[in-house]
This record gives sequence, structure tokens and C-alpha cells, in this order.
Amino acid sequence: MTQRMSFLIQAMPMPCFVLDSEDKLACFNQAARAEFEDPEQVFNHCLTGCPAFQDEVGSFESEFEGAPITLTYVKDEARYLVFMAHHQELNLLQVELQSLKKPQRQLIQTLQNMVSTAKGYSELIAVMLEENQLVAGERLAAIRRYEQYVNDHLMDMEGLLGQASSSKLLMGAQLADEAPLIALVSLSNPVRSELVAELFRAQGMTARIAEGPRLAAAALQENAKGIRLLVTDDAVDGLPQWREANPDASIIVCGDFSERAALAGDFADRCRTLPDQPMDINQMLRAAIDLLND
Repeated sequence: MTQRMSFLIQAMPMPCFVLDSEDKLACFNQAARAEFEDPEQVFNHCLTGCPAFQDEVGSFESEFEGAPITLTYVKDEARYLVFMAHHQELNLLQVELQSLKKPQRQLIQTLQNMVSTAKGYSELIAVMLEENQLVAGERLAAIRRYEQYVNDHLMDMEGLLGQASSSKLLMGAQLADEAPLIALVSLSNPVRSELVAELFRAQGMTARIAEGPRLAAAALQENAKGIRLLVTDDAVDGLPQWREANPDASIIVCGDFSERAALAGDFADRCRTLPDQPMDINQMLRAAIDLLND
């Protein structure tokens, strides 16, 4: 997962889902959590009966509880990112996402274009509502929902763009000014490990990936004082020694395994446990920032 794509996932105000190399749901963003009570169930429902992902970029129509939903997807290496929108007008995402594949187009420019387009569209809608009284029924309701949707999120999007344009970290202001942070990510799903590590790097941390508990234990032993945060979904040897050498050590435990309760007890308030079916990347970032600022 590239840093540009990681930023895109966080910046998007609409639900975004990441599929692994087997087209299974790996994680989703906070907008999906806010939009749906059970994002995984809604996403799987929308995929039922839809064509398989085949192209680099594409879209298809679905529905949920009688409301039409447009799903736009883009392929990033071996996995897909799927953006879900309630309004047909948001198909402009398909064109903008395709431009991400061109090296000469930077992510910031792409998002700025999207904001400008949405602003112009919102102004056009306002004029149309005033001058054309024939717009009514479901079409009118959809237009008003879209206008509200755009206006609600433009300010947030512009704030993110301003931070990125001035080389500020997306959440850097929430991190204490300390020595370089090192996070060690050891998850059984390589897609998740890569995504979490890239998100941490976007926050100014130095993140390393350890493939499995054995390599994670070796990394902790090798650099006990330098690693302040461990993200794992399995038991790792040497944690007591790591905690002793580094009193500020923190751990994020994903999923459920036999030693999870003992780990949470050993690290007490320096531990956060998160579900990973699927993993909520925004929840992961909040937990990491909370631990590192404590």
C-alpha cells in the first residue's frame, strides 16, 4: 500500500474498503464505520450479484435497503480499494482515481481538483433548486442529500489538503515532540501489516514489519529501547524483557488468541485490544496516537 493511497483512504469522506490479494475484506475507514452500523455486512451485501473486479479502475451499481449505491474501485498492486457512494454524481471519483496511476499527477493536485469540482457542482445544484421548481420527488431528495454531503465534508477535506501541502503530518500535531518513534508491526495478514506500517510512517514514525512472532521477538531483542510500540495478532516471546528495558513500551493486540488476556494484564494501561475482522484502520491510528502521547 503506497503512502498516497493510505492518505487517500483516510481523506475520503465516503466509505472506503480495502480488499486483500484474494479479494477478501481486509479493512475499512472511519467513514464506513460512521455510515453503517455493520460495514462488513453492508459491503458483502452490495457485492452480492455484482461482477468480479477485473479492470484497473471501474464501477458498478448496487443497493442497500432500497437505496442505490455506486461502488467505484481502483487496483493498487495486488489489491483493490473500493469507494462506496450513495449518489450517481460521485462517479467523478472513477476519473480522478484513474489519474492516480499517472506518476505526473500528485495526490494533492488530484484531491484539490475533486474539491473544486464538488464546490462547483454544489453551487450549480443550489441555483437549479431555486430556478427549476419541476425538480421533485426522489430526484430532488437525492440532489439535496448530495449538496448536504458535499458541504459537510469540504471543510474537512480542505483542512487535510492544507496540512499535506505544507508538509504537515496528518495527525502529527497529536504526537508529542520526542525522539523518533519506532513501531514494530507483526500481523499474520501481510496486507494489514503493510497498510498499518505505511499509515504509521505517514504520521512521522519509523515503522518496521516483522513476518511472524519469531522475527518480532528477534527485533524486540535487537532494539528493545528503540521500539516503543508493537502491533501484533499473536503471542511474541520476550515481551517482559522488552517492557523492563523500555518502561514506555506499548502494545496493540489485534484479534483473539489464548495469550491476549495475559498480555493485556502485563501491559495494563499501555495495551489496547482491537478486533481485526475486519480491522478499522482509523481506530488503529487513534489507539497508537493515544498510547504514544500517554
